[in-house]
Amino acid sequence: MRKWEGEMRCQKNEQPGELKTGLDPVISDEVLLDNLIEMADLCIFWKDKRRRYLGCNQAFLHYFGLTEVEEICGKADQEFDWRLGSGEEIAVENALLTDGIAVHNYKKSIYAKGQWRKIVVNEKPIYVEDKIVGLLGYFKDITQEGREQHYLETLAYTDSLTGLYNRRAFVRTIARYEDEYERNQIDFSLLFIDINGFKKYNDTYGHSFGDEVLRRVAACIRRVTGYTGVACRIGGDEFVIIHQDRNQNYIKDAENKLHQAVAEIEFIQKRPCKLELAMGRAVYSEVNDREELLRFADQRMYLNKQKRK
Repeated sequence: MRKWEGEMRCQKNEQPGELKTGLDPVISDEVLLDNLIEMADLCIFWKDKRRRYLGCNQAFLHYFGLTEVEEICGKADQEFDWRLGSGEEIAVENALLTDGIAVHNYKKSIYAKGQWRKIVVNEKPIYVEDKIVGLLGYFKDITQEGREQHYLETLAYTDSLTGLYNRRAFVRTIARYEDEYERNQIDFSLLFIDINGFKKYNDTYGHSFGDEVLRRVAACIRRVTGYTGVACRIGGDEFVIIHQDRNQNYIKDAENKLHQAVAEIEFIQKRPCKLELAMGRAVYSEVNDREELLRFADQRMYLNKQKRK
C-alpha cells in the first residue's frame, strides 16, 4: 500500500479574515482509499483472475503472522497452510470470477498462528471496462462468537498435558493435507519425533518427572514450529510436525533446530537432565497414503534411534 503523499490541512485564503478548508490537491481519492484500507480492522485482500494474491492490508498480514505483502503476492490459497481451499471454496471463487456472483458471509475454518480459527468471508468482483479482472474481499474472525462450541472443540483436539494438538487433531489435519495433494498436487512432509530413553525417566524419577520432560520437549517443538507447521502429540513420548513444503527446507530446518533446543535443557525439577530426540521425516508423494507416510517416518526415526545408541 502507498503511504500518505500529503496532509489534510486548512489553508488561508488570500482575502484577509477568510479561511479556505479542504484537502491538499495532492491527496487523491486513491491515496485516501489506500489509507482507509490500511486503517480497517477487517482483513482485506485482492486477487487476480487466477485467484493469486495481488495485495492485502496490515490487518491481513498481522492475522497470519506475516510482515511483508511480498510474502503472498503471486500465490494462491493452496500454497499456504492457513487456507487449505476445498473444492467447494475454489468453485465459489471461480463462479465469482467467471459470472460475477458475489460471496456473502461464507464461513470456513483456517489455520492461523498455530490454531484452527473460524472466519466469515465476503468477496466481490473487480470490473475494468465491464470485464472481471479480479476480486476484492475481506474476512473477519468469528471464533469467539461461538465461544462455548470453540472451547469444546479446543478440548477435543488439544493434548491436556502439553497443549499441543492431539491425535484426533492430527488425523483431521493430515486428511486436509491429503485432500489438497490429491486436488492440487501440493506436497507435504511429516517429521516423527521420539524422546530417547523416556521410559528410564519415568522408572527412575516417577511419572511427575516424565510429564515435565514431555512438557519441556513440547515447548521446544512449539517454539520451533512457530505459526507455519502443525505440531501434535500423538501418544506417549511421540510427536509429529506436518507441513506443506515443496523443497523440504522447513522440515530439515525444524529437525536441526529441535536438536539444538533440546540440547539447551540442562535441568528438570532441579535434576541434571540431558535429553536427546530421535527423528525421522517422510514426504507424502513418496507413498500417497497417510498411514504409510506415518509408518515411513516412524521407521526412519527408529533407524535414527539405533544409530544414536
